[in-house]
Amino acid sequence: MEKSLFPKPSPYGLFRECWIHIKSENVEVIPFEEMNEHCKILYFQLKLHGANMCKSIDDSTTHIIIPSGYEMSEKDYESMAELNTRNIHILTEKWTQDSIKENKLLNEEDYKINKKSEDSSDESLFSF
Repeated sequence: MEKSLFPKPSPYGLFRECWIHIKSENVEVIPFEEMNEHCKILYFQLKLHGANMCKSIDDSTTHIIIPSGYEMSEKDYESMAELNTRNIHILTEKWTQDSIKENKLLNEEDYKINKKSEDSSDESLFSF
């Protein structure tokens, strides 16, 4: 039905097949009201372009977006291995911005977080 109503690609459906969790602070679930302004804007950009937003990381999550300025810790990198086995893409915010700019989902491999940063904190990004 969607194809008959919208035969041409629409920027407002760009992320419609994505279930996205935005990592904010150092907790797995954070109420929208407590997100910082940067994360709220990112949230609305994704929703405007059709994303399904996940409040927590669960079996439906397809993507985890790490906002600009978030510093990954050692525990964050350890958790990534388990999440990668669940086929969850852990990406920089730049993937969302570049995909919106190009009006197509860009290759996740180019935006994956896979390197350790030198100045990591001790707090965990992904807690289970």
